[in-house]
Amino acid sequence: MKPAADKLVAALAERLDGVAEEAIRSVLAEVDLSTKARPPKRVQLTLRRLRFDGERRGDVRFHPGVNVIRAGNLKGKTTILQLIQFCLTGSDKLKPDMKKWISGVNLDFDLDGIAYTVHVDRSKRVRGFLDRGSMDAPRVTPERLEFTSSTKMAATLESFFSEQFGLEPLAGTQKDSRKDSDRLLVNQTSYDAYFHGLYIDQESGYTQLVTDTFFNNQYMKIVGMLLGLRGLRPYFEAEKHLALTKNAGAKEEAHVRRTEAVRPAGRALADIERDLEAATQAVDELRRKRAEALVHATSSDADRDLARLTDELVAAHDAVIAVQQERADAERARDEDETTVVALKEAIASKHHFSALTPHHCPVCETTIPKARTEARHGMGQCLLCAADVNSKSDQEMLALLHTRLAEAEDSLKGREAALRAAQKAVTAAQQSAEALAQQKQHLQMRLRAVREDSTFDTQIENEMRRIGKLEAERDDALSASSHKTAADGVTALSLKQRVLEALVSHFKTADSVANEQAKARFAARVHDYLRKCGISNIESLKLDALLKPQMVQNGESINFTTLSAGEKVRFVLAFFFAMAVAPAEDIPMAAHPGLLLIDSPGKEEMVAKDFKGVVDLLRFIEKNHAEQVQAIVATTYQDIRDAAPEHKRLFIENDVDFVFS
Repeated sequence: MKPAADKLVAALAERLDGVAEEAIRSVLAEVDLSTKARPPKRVQLTLRRLRFDGERRGDVRFHPGVNVIRAGNLKGKTTILQLIQFCLTGSDKLKPDMKKWISGVNLDFDLDGIAYTVHVDRSKRVRGFLDRGSMDAPRVTPERLEFTSSTKMAATLESFFSEQFGLEPLAGTQKDSRKDSDRLLVNQTSYDAYFHGLYIDQESGYTQLVTDTFFNNQYMKIVGMLLGLRGLRPYFEAEKHLALTKNAGAKEEAHVRRTEAVRPAGRALADIERDLEAATQAVDELRRKRAEALVHATSSDADRDLARLTDELVAAHDAVIAVQQERADAERARDEDETTVVALKEAIASKHHFSALTPHHCPVCETTIPKARTEARHGMGQCLLCAADVNSKSDQEMLALLHTRLAEAEDSLKGREAALRAAQKAVTAAQQSAEALAQQKQHLQMRLRAVREDSTFDTQIENEMRRIGKLEAERDDALSASSHKTAADGVTALSLKQRVLEALVSHFKTADSVANEQAKARFAARVHDYLRKCGISNIESLKLDALLKPQMVQNGESINFTTLSAGEKVRFVLAFFFAMAVAPAEDIPMAAHPGLLLIDSPGKEEMVAKDFKGVVDLLRFIEKNHAEQVQAIVATTYQDIRDAAPEHKRLFIENDVDFVFS
């Protein structure tokens, strides 16, 4: 191992009394902290020009120092800042309507005097490039980085700016939980998170970076990295491995406790294995029988029987329909004969001979005569066709003729009734045949369905599977009893690893403590100085604690950020951020803040006159003394804040379609 590593092992051995150096080396090799972090570095980021087009268009030029954008509400101030954030991070915070209205964005900026430009086409999907040059002097260089989606854009910008600023994705862990997987337990601070140190807005920056709701590990990583505090990466890496080791140790201890709680059944492992094999074979046999039954139920013979019965049933239904038609014809014929018999009987009774014979037939020529025409000639006593005299015969002759006709009609009626009875029997027989076939088909279908849906085999298989589960649990208990010593040894190994990692975290926390405390003290002094410049003069002292939270003494009492009034909080945030942006150039050479601040609507209804005056005084101080080290883009609705910038750095939005600046 390298000499530096030997020193680290020796330092840890002093902290861990009784732990051999070889054990410490083994743990260090396992967590692999050998990769050196690149130190953060100060690279000045200066915006030059922003241009966007679509239904909303604008062309804005920026200058070093304090730039103020003044406009009324909903006129596009925040949109300009969000477009800058979009071009620098790929994070799209635009409102839905603005996303539709803006189809293209270009941003020119300098990194330590080297010109770069970002071009983004949003017309259909996000695509574009990052390259050297500017909108006024476009060119294609080998350094060009292209992207074809919003995800690739964010990854491209993160890789580029993290490399430029030396920002590391510091490891961390979420809330400890034995239910969490290691993948869910670990998180990393992204470049987009570091951008919270550049963007200040009342609805996110105030609450995400400086207030108590964000004073946590994430805050500590962001501010610590931007201030260039030493040892952050190995410290958080060691802390991550410590959290993972604690998580693994808790799981292993729980396993050991479960093993100790289980009492072996007393049976030999060979007996359990034999019963388990028998149960497995029983399951295989039941599955084979169930498969055979299903094959029989779905065989071609069963399908043919079902198809045959279906065809026969269709034919039977057709036969029923045919005989029902024959019965209907027989019923009509019988009804006609009954009508004739009744008419003849009435004619005989009333001796209306002609009426009895008509309107159907003439008693002489047997010709069918329409009823209406016969009745019209009836008074003349002649047939319409043969002109026979219907009264030429005597009443006796006519009566005899009527009786003859009646006898014939009655004989015909008897024949019709016999035919009707035969037709009815045929209908009944056909219906019975159809019903019998339908019952056969239903029974066959029920039998096939019963075989296919029979759960007897499934129930037996399920019972055997439960038995297998119990046998496997019994086998595991027997194995656990034999491996209990191994599990306990695993807990001991994890306990040793946890001790080494705890010592490692403590070592990294204190190794660079002197240099870090000096950097924190210089930064706190600058924040304190800026607080006085913006009118907060009753803060007697200010320092940063171990988590980089500002702790203050005001009028003899210890306070923190939440104790301040609303207007004082706004001024404190601005002083804090400006001190962080100026620190790399003045007090802390290792600090990595790029010197750019985007400030959206500093103060609203919570601001009073002295608060506005304090903000203006601080902005004028920055413009006068640090214009070459810091660039601030301030969006506001207030005239007083606009006057904090020189005339040529004041931008005014006249309308919300074309952004015109003066």
